[in-house]
Amino acid sequence: MQNLAKLNLQEVCIASNSLIANAIQSLNKSGLQIVLVHDDKLRFLGTITDGDIRRGLLRGLTINDSLSLIMNSTALTVAENISKIEILDLMRSKRIHQIPVIDKDLNILGLHLWDEISEPIKLSNVMVIMAGGVGSRLKPLTDSIPKPMLRVNNQPILEKILLKAKSQGLSKFVITINYLAEQIENYFKDGSNLDIEVKYFKEDSPLGTAGSLKKIEFTNDLPILLTNGDVVTETNYVELLNFHSDNQLDLTIAVKSHEWNNPYGVVKTDGIRVIDYIEKPSHTSIVNAGIYCLNPKIIDLIDAAKQFDMSELIVKCLDSKLNVGVFLLYEKWIDIGRQEDFQLLKSQGDL
Repeated sequence: MQNLAKLNLQEVCIASNSLIANAIQSLNKSGLQIVLVHDDKLRFLGTITDGDIRRGLLRGLTINDSLSLIMNSTALTVAENISKIEILDLMRSKRIHQIPVIDKDLNILGLHLWDEISEPIKLSNVMVIMAGGVGSRLKPLTDSIPKPMLRVNNQPILEKILLKAKSQGLSKFVITINYLAEQIENYFKDGSNLDIEVKYFKEDSPLGTAGSLKKIEFTNDLPILLTNGDVVTETNYVELLNFHSDNQLDLTIAVKSHEWNNPYGVVKTDGIRVIDYIEKPSHTSIVNAGIYCLNPKIIDLIDAAKQFDMSELIVKCLDSKLNVGVFLLYEKWIDIGRQEDFQLLKSQGDL
């Protein structure tokens, strides 16, 4: 059991009158993927996990709403004297990675964590990183270097992606390459310098953002992670994999909430009559974040005879009545496809 006395209690527990934004802050600080909610007498009320937050935001809640709207008040808890074997069995059967420990008076005593009591897991899922683009919008920076090899803090962006995934248990990678491919191959080689396995698929001509999947040989039927090579994020790829499997999806699209502010006052009319006026309204859309999880079977939908993009694969999955879902990212995320975004990432020094 992970004893709360050894943790920063303020980073693990949160008062019930707090906001969703406070829960996100607590999750990010502790890194434990769970927040324990208590009342004003520090008695346990429930939990909030990463998934609870994503589902709440997709329902239309905002980070300024009360966390009580997403709290799981029926969360599984255990007593202090339960054995490690029983805990592991519970976690496996319930498909959860954390279980709070409380006493009969609902006092919070501790927290069982899968990572603390199980053997380290090395995942066999393959992560495909699309790194073959020319990066036209970043010229002249990309005149002599491929976009994923641009550096932040003297480290290529592609290396940041690989190391983030490695830290979460992923070790098998396929990098699709084309433009200035030798720079990527010469830098990472077979991946052994990073204690990972790296293979390459070289596109002789552009195949689109999904076309290379048809050509890559996958050796197992596990869900595949796919990401653009210019997307830097703090999200947890394993949480995406778990979300995909738990919800029995065929294709999961990582998405971001994007707010656009209209700089003009909007006049609504009925004929010549003004029926409403809204000053500089804001609009929120759910946009594609360039990260996916997919079951290998949907690769059969890709047309190998032409360039084929992920947008086309999404539509084909929907037309085929397959299960397509979204995984909402609330963590930091930057697509460095534009000059201003790359400069923003550099100015921040990293995410």
